Amino acid sequence: MQRSRLKLKKNGLSTRKLLSGLYNFFPPLAIVAALIVLQFVLPGCKSKATVSKKPLTEKSQPTPTAATTATPSLTPAPTGTPILQPKIIIGHTPIPTPPATATPPPLISLDELDALSQTPTPEEDTDQAESEATPSAVPTAEKIFTEEELQQLQAQGATVERGGKNSALLGAVKNSSGSSLSGGAVASENTPAFQTQDTPTPTPDQQDQLSGMVAGQPRGYVMLNLMHPAARQTINAQVQNMLDAKVRELYLGVLTDGTFSKDFNYFASVVRKLNTTPRSLTLVVYLTNGATMRAWDVTPITAGFNRIEPQRFRELIRFDPGVREEFLDMVREVKPVLDLNRSLNPLNRNIAIVMLEDNLDSDSYRAMRELAYSVLGDSVAYFRNPCQGCYPGNDSDSFGDPIELHRPVDLDRLTGGDGFTLDGVSYEFNEGLFNGSLSLEQVKQLAAKAALKRLSYFGLWRAERQGLRGDITLHPDRRSYEVPTARELELEQELLRFGLAELDLIRESQ
Repeated sequence: MQRSRLKLKKNGLSTRKLLSGLYNFFPPLAIVAALIVLQFVLPGCKSKATVSKKPLTEKSQPTPTAATTATPSLTPAPTGTPILQPKIIIGHTPIPTPPATATPPPLISLDELDALSQTPTPEEDTDQAESEATPSAVPTAEKIFTEEELQQLQAQGATVERGGKNSALLGAVKNSSGSSLSGGAVASENTPAFQTQDTPTPTPDQQDQLSGMVAGQPRGYVMLNLMHPAARQTINAQVQNMLDAKVRELYLGVLTDGTFSKDFNYFASVVRKLNTTPRSLTLVVYLTNGATMRAWDVTPITAGFNRIEPQRFRELIRFDPGVREEFLDMVREVKPVLDLNRSLNPLNRNIAIVMLEDNLDSDSYRAMRELAYSVLGDSVAYFRNPCQGCYPGNDSDSFGDPIELHRPVDLDRLTGGDGFTLDGVSYEFNEGLFNGSLSLEQVKQLAAKAALKRLSYFGLWRAERQGLRGDITLHPDRRSYEVPTARELELEQELLRFGLAELDLIRESQ
């Protein structure tokens, strides 16, 4: 009946005219037709006007644009929308630093959050038209999540605080492309980026520990200097803060090439400390240091391959037996810690990145990845951390491996299963002293978006904690490492928890 009605409309006939004609010639038939219209056609039209809201997992993704698929660069902001260009402390190409401001501009990349899932119903269209006809005197705040997304998140057990700071329970999935390199723990569309954990009913002894715990995405710190003895107080404070934040899935990133000394016994003790029930740990190791290698001619750091010019290193790692064997030794050194992490919890995850902010082309990346695999095998997943444009000849081909990026403007390039940290991008606690770094609110927005994009992990980093106060060529042995205050640690707990859901709510929804 509905199809016939549509056909008549196409031919210029309305249902009313049809019934009028039928009534003139066949009155009884017209009455029957009217009853059929009331019984079937009108309810069909009514049901058509109500559009069911799709689950968050079914929302369509925005079509990639040149701005999101191009190599890392600062995309120009739309008219009237300033873009934050955070100060890059180490490892990146120079970026203009905007003047200090007490109110930092919003991250332009967050504007696309509302476009991720917006299919308005006819009722919403009407509301929008009315709001446009009657402009409000008070501008509304920019939303991180749409109302539809908030409802879906609440249905999944997430805590949603309306008024600007919205939380969300979000899982994660690996990059579905899969690696084209031989062997290795590669991405799979059927394997989650981190394994979700069951939440059995806790014993009375565990109740206090579990109370207020959140879950949904591995969170933690980038601690490149974890093994340096002078940074011990800083590292201990951050490790304890990860536990105090009561995040179930933890993340830890460590540089292991000797730039910040080597103390694998202490490294192992940190891994043990973070493996307390019911937590799991995503451990990321950076096997070599591309950021310092780019300053090969001026850096005083002789550890690893830091004094080799990057283009020359690409050839050496492919063909020089001595350099290849040295790299294998560096991989063998860290293997016991990775094995320890796996043994402590079957839900733990190890990730190997052959070079921090690498200076590699596709051939040298393949060579390093295959050497690492010859030692670590499938006990780790392999990510690439490219720094395209940071040095002549750098590229970003990962052969299907997930990637890790660091700059806020690069977050839009990442897909489910990739990783994101703020390494090289600092954040400030004092609202009037940004100088190009991020505000705490902007870090929260990035954390929320990283969860929404279902990334494998999100890591915090501060320049002062790595002993960086302007002179990046200062040897780590001569640096002073910032020890966070109690108030700073409390604020960072909020960053670590933001966008995650409390386990109590998850259990109630099951």
